[in-house]
Amino acid sequence: MIHKKFGDIFLSGNDTDGLEEYLSEVYRRDISGLMPCNESDKTGWLTIDGVTKYFVGKSPFYAKMGMVIPNIDKASISQIFLDGFEFRDIGHKNHVIEILWLAAHIPYTLFWLRQYNIDFRSVLFLRGKTGTYKTSVVSLLSNVFARNRKEHACIRLTSTAAYIQEYIVHLKDNFVCLDDFSNTAGANNKLALQNAETVIRAVGDGIFSGKMSVKDYSQARDDAVRCLVTLTGEDELRLGQSSLLRLLILPVYDGTFDKKILAKYQKDPKRFVDYFACFIAFLAEHGDNIVKKCSENFEAYREYYASVVEVPRLVDAATTLRMMIDVVSVFANYCSIDENFITEYGQRASTAVVSIIKGNYANEKTAAPEIRYLYALAQSLGTSFGTNIAPDEETYVENESAHIGFRDDKKNLLWLRFEDTMNLVSRYYQKQGQQWLTSSKTIKEILLKNEISVGKVTDKGTEYLCRAKKGTRKRMLVLKVDVVEKILEENKGDLI
Repeated sequence: MIHKKFGDIFLSGNDTDGLEEYLSEVYRRDISGLMPCNESDKTGWLTIDGVTKYFVGKSPFYAKMGMVIPNIDKASISQIFLDGFEFRDIGHKNHVIEILWLAAHIPYTLFWLRQYNIDFRSVLFLRGKTGTYKTSVVSLLSNVFARNRKEHACIRLTSTAAYIQEYIVHLKDNFVCLDDFSNTAGANNKLALQNAETVIRAVGDGIFSGKMSVKDYSQARDDAVRCLVTLTGEDELRLGQSSLLRLLILPVYDGTFDKKILAKYQKDPKRFVDYFACFIAFLAEHGDNIVKKCSENFEAYREYYASVVEVPRLVDAATTLRMMIDVVSVFANYCSIDENFITEYGQRASTAVVSIIKGNYANEKTAAPEIRYLYALAQSLGTSFGTNIAPDEETYVENESAHIGFRDDKKNLLWLRFEDTMNLVSRYYQKQGQQWLTSSKTIKEILLKNEISVGKVTDKGTEYLCRAKKGTRKRMLVLKVDVVEKILEENKGDLI
């Protein structure tokens, strides 16, 4: 402001003398006519002089996005609300679309929720095969105020880790989509997996981890995460167990989303821009009072969902989602929506919350990962070319492509190409309509720890795989046949 008003005043140098000279010159001028101008480096909620406002960031990061939050005419808010709510028609108000629409309100409310020690630390994962319109649907909600939708509605999980972190940190109080995870082989898969793990942990921790100079604690705030992150992909995420516990999976199948209705709204994305601009205006006016009032039921909701599922992180996610139904219902009332509409929505959304968390809980209640791995392996070996077991190493070496491993009858061991077995297991559970989310690293560790496989600890670390003596001499997983057979027999009832 001073520079705009008095263009001839400038700060020369970084030393204290230059600063004193600058301040002295400012003091000699008449600044009574200067009006305060509040700006924020990042987009999101910020309280200045007791007034909370949703700012569009002025950082160069936003330059290409063209972020604009339109002003809303209060006389039109009823129609704006109803137009936005038609998003649910894309999924014919099924459970997945209800949760996705409800969750889309969370990032704009997080600022207020955290003032009452309420949070949402889960990452949504829309998982389904290619061609089920996952990304197209999520794109209507992600980074909704960016005018340059083509480049900035979603970013790919194969982007650099630095860019993904910058993107998430700058889109504070916003809906973020990371697109297209796949377990296909190659460097891109490894990068996507690493990025997914990093993002999920950052959301769970509320901050991206990293080294920070003790001289500058502002970096911790710069790396804070306050947004809703949604991943899309066709494969299960092979992550560590702690990361998997932070996922809320929304399964997408053929028919989950209606292509024709989706196309209609893709031609008219402004309805969602106006809707969330209206929601922001509502929160700016009533956010604190509304969240304070709705939070009074938080403990009662938590107690109820704890009786539905036993996993604490699912209880936490469900409780916050249920509270958001109350917030959205108050918003509907603010927009003068019919009470019957509000009641019906609350019932549908509440049912969807229970259904989704029960589905996620059922996936977690399955048998231990090493048991599921061994069972799927037993069902898959010998079912197609390349999955056969050679009677000995010599036979295996003669035609490796036709076999996945070989037997060692003298020591009662089974040698297998490990990554190929992981692909077999993943495909098996996909065909069963179930999820396989355990990482290769976790399986190797568990098998060795439980003395199901052969390995050794050296000065250089633990060796989970053993090198074959002949042929290409690849490192292979070596299973103890008698131990495997005993485990499968003892757990038969849990697997069938």
